[in-house]
Amino acid sequence: MNKSYFRFLVRYHRVPLVFFFIFYMTIALSSFMTGPSLYAPDHGMNSILSSTFTACMVMSVLLTFGIPIYLFTWMHTKKSCDVYGALPYTRKEMLVTSMTAAFLVCFGFFFLGTIIPAIIGLAHGELYLSGYLIALAEMALGSAVLLLFNTGLYLVANNALDGVVMLGAYHFLPVMIMLTAGNVFSSLVAGLSTPDLEKISWLSPVYTTGSLVGSAISDALPGNLNVLGQDSLLPRTLILIGFLLVSILLLKANYLDRRLERAEQLSDNTLAYPLVIRIYTALCLLILAAGMFRGNVEFMMFILIFAAFLVSQFVYRRTIRPSWKMII
Repeated sequence: MNKSYFRFLVRYHRVPLVFFFIFYMTIALSSFMTGPSLYAPDHGMNSILSSTFTACMVMSVLLTFGIPIYLFTWMHTKKSCDVYGALPYTRKEMLVTSMTAAFLVCFGFFFLGTIIPAIIGLAHGELYLSGYLIALAEMALGSAVLLLFNTGLYLVANNALDGVVMLGAYHFLPVMIMLTAGNVFSSLVAGLSTPDLEKISWLSPVYTTGSLVGSAISDALPGNLNVLGQDSLLPRTLILIGFLLVSILLLKANYLDRRLERAEQLSDNTLAYPLVIRIYTALCLLILAAGMFRGNVEFMMFILIFAAFLVSQFVYRRTIRPSWKMII
């Protein structure tokens, strides 16, 4: 990490940093400040802690989407690429420093938003210290993975709008896979039950992080039934580590080895529109094929799929020029 570049980031972004810190703490601690009395019956303190920790987790996850867009939009603008490319720092130093600063914001805000409620909960015997430390560890891992993964996805594209589209497309992909699996297995595969959709949802780093931290929080509160914490945390932790490795590969290809001339060009990277459009088209056609076996799909649905395909091609190429490459 380059300390000089870190100080530059703090000075340059100090106004939004202070604003979002105040906004974060106001939202995160509102349930704690306005909740029932600490001595209320029926686990009133338990409910306050759970809602406060959950609010902090949700806010930090949202930050893992916003911060990469905010910090790396310069790579999608030619003029900004010239400015940042002239700075006396290596690409690796800039990446490590930016990710460290982003992690300190996402996880640091979570820690600061939960530490006071945690101390009060520990003092009243409503929180296990070991459970709280596990929740912090899982949140630290989840924040790091989501920051790296979202940055890698955002940089797959070559302009800012396409970067946001890539973020949405890849994070919605597990939902599409769940819908496709449910339809196909219920309609086309005889004698087989529908696969465990919860396991498929683990393909989403957002869901995996949320379920991990939620399980740890549930285990940390003695008044909970610990329904979320019945499953082992290890499989989901290993999945996040897998996403961490994928994120490193994405960042190497799309940041460290990136040509700055890609800025403001068509997002024709293999992992960008060419792959996303084909995957979503294939999944939609599978869902329609499953619906045909149930006899509840009209021909108009295929027309809508084709229209959506053409719209996606226009968003990708900014024009529609029919060719076999659009299909193959």
